[in-house]
Amino acid sequence: MNAIESQTPKVSIIVPVYKAEEYICRCLDSILAQSFEDWECILVDDGSPDTSGIICDRYAQSDDRFLVIHKENGGVSSARQHGLNIVKGTYVIHVDPDDWIEAGMIEALYSLAVNTQADVVMCDYYLDTPRGSLYTSQKPVSCKSADIMHQIFSWELIGVSWNKLIKRECIERYEAYFPNGIIIWEDVFFLSCILPHNVKVEYLPSAYYHYDRCINNNSIVSSNNDEKIESMKWLINYFGNDNALKGANLFYMKRYAKVCVFLNGGSAADVANLYAEINDRYLKEFRFSFFDPAKNAVKMILNGRSAGFTHLCYHINVFLLKVKHLLR
Repeated sequence: MNAIESQTPKVSIIVPVYKAEEYICRCLDSILAQSFEDWECILVDDGSPDTSGIICDRYAQSDDRFLVIHKENGGVSSARQHGLNIVKGTYVIHVDPDDWIEAGMIEALYSLAVNTQADVVMCDYYLDTPRGSLYTSQKPVSCKSADIMHQIFSWELIGVSWNKLIKRECIERYEAYFPNGIIIWEDVFFLSCILPHNVKVEYLPSAYYHYDRCINNNSIVSSNNDEKIESMKWLINYFGNDNALKGANLFYMKRYAKVCVFLNGGSAADVANLYAEINDRYLKEFRFSFFDPAKNAVKMILNGRSAGFTHLCYHINVFLLKVKHLLR
């Protein structure tokens, strides 16, 4: 299929690619299937050691709307920024390589953006699991951009860039970027450069994006390591000191950081002392967290249990939940 005869595509799609050979074709085929055809897709091969880069090159050879960048591995934030540096589209959106989009997604988001002159258009999504697709609403309490940013910090809305079509002029005006060296929540940082300002946001109450939490074993979301935890600490500190974000609710970010420290093998003191100012609130909000092993484990530590005993209980809890699912 030949590229649309347009020097400036209306939509730029950025796909960061790393160890994605098992599922990247599903993602790229879903982009090719879009009913809206005036797009460019920037594939950023982030030093992937498998055949992902070769697969990307193959798609670019068959359709020149695909552009491939091969770079040394620098992490997902670096990959997103490399794509952002060269986009030409009037609007920009991200698609992760382990996910896929329905054929009408770009057309629906772009049409609403143009018809309402919106800076940002956001939509619902599907959470894909082995048990099926779960429709996940992202309806905000209001379309005021600052309110949406606060809902992201409260984890009422998902802080990602893949369900948000954003005007490139808006990105440039507020100098939004993805910070180098961050391996988690880079999307939240990017959005925090834009949403605290008075930008026009529209919400489309339909789901087109399929977020697959299970297929990618290399996902940062599903792993725990020192680099991930240091990224969290840096971002929490940044958000807490950003004047445009004063009053932001960082409780859920701090809570998640505690959980990751526990899962990374941290001691009881490491877990309890990290953001100790939220400990009382944590115990109140998660006092009935028995069916979430990780949250319950942190609660046990905050109640004085040792790390060794808590890890034993955690693994027993995980095993029992697996048995429960198998018996259903």
